[in-house]
Amino acid sequence: MDVAKAFTYITEDQNWLIKVGIATAVMLASTFLLFIPLPLLIGYQLGVTRRVMAGAENPLPEWDDLGTLFMDGLSVLVARLVYAMPFILLLCVGIGVSLLPALGGNNEDAVNALAGVTAVTWVILSCFFFILALALLFITPAINIQYVRTNSLAACLRFGEVFGIARRHLGDILIVMLV
Repeated sequence: MDVAKAFTYITEDQNWLIKVGIATAVMLASTFLLFIPLPLLIGYQLGVTRRVMAGAENPLPEWDDLGTLFMDGLSVLVARLVYAMPFILLLCVGIGVSLLPALGGNNEDAVNALAGVTAVTWVILSCFFFILALALLFITPAINIQYVRTNSLAACLRFGEVFGIARRHLGDILIVMLV
């Protein structure tokens, strides 16, 4: 892996300012439009991955096929949400536990006891959140690779294959995350 290339490939494209500017505008629009443009960004990320895997001289794709970018990004977003389900379920448990103090009603001792249970539960859940978030950091690039190889959401949901990709490319993924 050419680590220096990871820092310079963007500026090697003649139109990099325009392409990065569009990506930035889409990212900012995502915050105002309830993340609806997010699949475009993920689709663009997949386009970069495709071009890198193909050895393209300029890995930044054009922003000319928004429909494909959106649909590819939407497929991978769905796959990422499936892999994030344990995280989401734990979050729902945490939110449910946060409602416990309300069961104490006017009894201050009960409210305090239930608030303590809530705090301890959140500390424990936070440990699991950290572990799951770390796992998702390693799984997400593997999901992207699987989709780029197959163009199939179903292939992204073959957990054994995706985990295998993550295992085989653990070092590369770690370098990318650190860079």
